[in-house]
Order: sequence, then structure tokens, then C-alpha cells
Amino acid sequence: MARSAQIDVAVRFSETDLMGVAHHAAWVTWLEMGRLALIDGSGLPYTEIARTHHLSVVSVSLRIRRPLVFGDTARITTVLDKVGSRKVCFVYELHHRDSGVLVGTGATEHVCVDLEGRSSRLPDRVVAALHHEPAPSR
Repeated sequence: MARSAQIDVAVRFSETDLMGVAHHAAWVTWLEMGRLALIDGSGLPYTEIARTHHLSVVSVSLRIRRPLVFGDTARITTVLDKVGSRKVCFVYELHHRDSGVLVGTGATEHVCVDLEGRSSRLPDRVVAALHHEPAPSR
């Protein structure tokens, strides 16, 4: 079974636009919040990964099916979709927490880079944590 995480995010007034709905840029931030919840829940917090590597966003797709407004709460489910030697992909579903209605879907792709921004293999400890396996000994 694929690793997943679920968080609730309340729509803040500052995230709304002139039409009174959550701006699309806020949705991308919510995807990040869901992704970090999944990574941090793996037992290897992103703050630890970031000491030697980063997962640089190279692709974001987002489909907003229904608007969210100030005061709504989104339930974000993040699923680890793929882990390669250098790339990680996540998929997302966003539901209105109270009604359960699907309000959006998304996907992100990330490449592993070192602290100088050069493409790098995913460290074994990161792959193991994302798969929720014991880290290989070296």
C-alpha cells in the first residue's frame, strides 16, 4: 500500500481573492503542507533531509473543482506516488472537510539536489524512510 498522510487546513482570509475564494496560489502551498506531513510522518523529517539535500519542485499540476472560501477547511490527502533514483512524485486529493466533497486534485514532481543545487541520487535513508523501511546500513 502506498504511503499517505492526511491533514486539515483552514482557509485563511489572507488566502482569498477579490471574488472571496481561496486564490490558486494558496492551493499550491496546501499541497506543500500535505507533502511535508507525509515526509515528516516517515520518521525522517524534512528538516533532517535538508541538511544535505532538497527535493526541488520541477512540476506542479492542480485542478480546482470547487472553490473554497474563508472559514472552510480542506482535508488534504497526500499519497507517495513514485520514488525513483533521483525523482519523487506525490498526488493529492483535497476535500471539503465538513461535506466530504472533492474540491481539488493535484500532483507534484521533485528532483533531488545537493546543497549546491546539482542533481543528485536520493540518499538511501530518504528512500528507506519514504518506503517506511529500515535504513540500509553502511
